Amino acid sequence: MDSITLVQSPAKRLAKIIRADGTIASYDLARYVNLAAVSVRDLAHLADLLRKLLARPDCAIVRGAIADPDRVNHVRRLAHADPETGEAATLKEHPRRWIALDLDGLPLPAHVDARDLPACFAAIMPSLPARFQGREAIVQATASHGIKAGARLRVWFWMNRAMDSAECRGMLAGSPVDRALFNPAQLHYAAGPIFIGRADPIPNRMALIPGNPHVAAPPPPPPPQPRRIAMPEDTGAGSKRFAALVAHVRRAPPRGRHPALYWASRCAGEIARAGGINPQAAAMLLVQAAMDAGGDDRRDAERTALDGLRRGMGGI
Repeated sequence: MDSITLVQSPAKRLAKIIRADGTIASYDLARYVNLAAVSVRDLAHLADLLRKLLARPDCAIVRGAIADPDRVNHVRRLAHADPETGEAATLKEHPRRWIALDLDGLPLPAHVDARDLPACFAAIMPSLPARFQGREAIVQATASHGIKAGARLRVWFWMNRAMDSAECRGMLAGSPVDRALFNPAQLHYAAGPIFIGRADPIPNRMALIPGNPHVAAPPPPPPPQPRRIAMPEDTGAGSKRFAALVAHVRRAPPRGRHPALYWASRCAGEIARAGGINPQAAAMLLVQAAMDAGGDDRRDAERTALDGLRRGMGGI
């Protein structure tokens, strides 16, 4: 069992328009969207969902999971907090059993008809690693397939275990796929293009290819070794107060973790300004406390801690 995160934009178009004269209107820029998690059991179940989304120009898919179930309506697609607006992340990294591969512009043999998606799939499969050969797949024609030269396909597979974005990039290193699609907030456009004044050259824009139901994933990476960081050298009251700040961040609930880290970092900056602690060591300890509390974005925590320390030490 797995899930996809559905992105819905009530007022914007998440599909291309292709006119009779050949001009193409790209996707609308949807700044604010609604998010929903939809369960999928296997590749066939995912195919059923994708067939429905072909007729939904207001919908798309992202790999990331919803960061906060209480913030899903009229939100931005953010995998990291926006430092300019202060808006928190709405999506987070999440391992998936499914994987989507965009193969764009690969040449097709002259005898292969662009309308024959299984034949197009067979023609481009040698460009993928051996682990994908002979596996069940969903093959979709993207908006430009049959309009521009070459195969322009999105191919979906089901892995034998969930994989995160970094693992997907490593597994497909050197393959002619768009690895941006593995980013948590990257849109997977799901709707078919809207044709005005002309017929769709691809009558059936999706096909389910039979095969072994699971792609064998590479061995998972070893778990990271815990980092043991010593507390700053005891210099009296400052060090004791800092220890209390670390404990405060570690106890913070999920929704209060970011403000707790920022507040503690500002307080630590004040202690550091008085010479009570080393600011670099303080930043590392506060970030680690946020990770221990269940945080999953170390870079965001590092930015928050450094900003708080800088302000606490008198920076602007």
